[in-house]
Amino acid sequence: MILTALMSKKVLGSSAFPIADQALVSGANFLTVIFIARALGPGAFGVYSLAWFVVLFFAGIQFALISAPMMSIGPKQDEGIRPAYFGVVFLQQAIFAAGTFVIVAAAVAISAIFAPQWGVGELTIPIALSAAAYQAKDFLRRYFFLLGRRGAALSVDITSYCGQVGIVAWLFVSGSLTASSALWAVVATSSAAILVGGLLVQRLTWSELPFREVTRRHWRFARWLAADAVLQFSAGYLYVIAAGAALGPTAVGALRAAQNLMGVNQVIALGLQNVLPAKASWHFHHQGAAGLLSYIQSVALTGGTVTIVVGIAIGATPEFWLGLVFGDAYVGFGGLVRWFAVIYVLVFVQVVLQAALKAVEHTMPIFVAAVLSAFVALVSAYPLIHAFGVTGAAMGFLLVLVVSISALSLGLVRWLRGLAGGRHVKASVGIRP
Repeated sequence: MILTALMSKKVLGSSAFPIADQALVSGANFLTVIFIARALGPGAFGVYSLAWFVVLFFAGIQFALISAPMMSIGPKQDEGIRPAYFGVVFLQQAIFAAGTFVIVAAAVAISAIFAPQWGVGELTIPIALSAAAYQAKDFLRRYFFLLGRRGAALSVDITSYCGQVGIVAWLFVSGSLTASSALWAVVATSSAAILVGGLLVQRLTWSELPFREVTRRHWRFARWLAADAVLQFSAGYLYVIAAGAALGPTAVGALRAAQNLMGVNQVIALGLQNVLPAKASWHFHHQGAAGLLSYIQSVALTGGTVTIVVGIAIGATPEFWLGLVFGDAYVGFGGLVRWFAVIYVLVFVQVVLQAALKAVEHTMPIFVAAVLSAFVALVSAYPLIHAFGVTGAAMGFLLVLVVSISALSLGLVRWLRGLAGGRHVKASVGIRP
């Protein structure tokens, strides 16, 4: 009943498909992680997880600088300007992907020199290629979601994620699944998805004037989000890195196993990220602050309820699920699963609040929340892990989310009060043709 309400037109409109598509993506990632975790064991899986953090870090910056502004500003563009607008965005993405490859390859090569015990030297090229290909593939799927082209988005995801599961499963069965081969599988399937998506892209144009205007407006929108991406990553993964440094790679593997087991609870939040900013922007553009708040509240209530129910279902018997899914080597970390059950409820709330702020193009509170979160993580990571071990890292995740949600809520309330007082101009216009 709850899920039916979530999918109803009253609450999410046409968002049921993106959520179902995200279920496909999350399910494929879940299966991929299971194969890798079982093949590598907690220690080596921890090393792989740290390598994957590099991919996620640059994907987060790419989303902040390119995809996020596209998904909130793109819907406001008239049909006549859209080819030029998206032409600029595609050019920005190509430049960013190329820069990512160079930076990641250099950074991993240097880290292999100064920390040879982690054994990441052989992962230099696959990590760099994975980081570039993964973000480009993700950009394409979000572009198709923005345009309402469900078939094209699904084609990209099936090619990438179903192919990824197939290759990793084959490597697992053949006994040749390693951190390096897993990353090469991501490179291969993401590249194939980029090729498929590229063939489905609509007409693009390019001119100097739209490039300047789009870039300026995107930068005004994204400057806080880019800093937020760095700080949020630092706030979130500082606990993982600190746990690895203090407790060893096995602690990282345990955290990632618990996180991925409860990651099924991220399907709704991740699915909504493909459409929620655009829909929230539409409601604000056409219905004002009242329409935006009504939509956001409906999404928060129904989606949050589903997230709580799923968390309770998995958190009731965490040891059973860890042993069943990842193997006996991971049994004993059930307490972490329960922590992540609560954490993902707060993650959902955070996603909704950020979408509301992006809709009104007021992103500074997102940056402020990230600054506060990073500060809290910096001062609390060592004492929490020292006092509570790997559980302290999960406690840190929860603490950071509480701080972030408080700052986001305060920022949204203040902006809405300013709008009521006539201090803001509604951000609803497009780029000039």
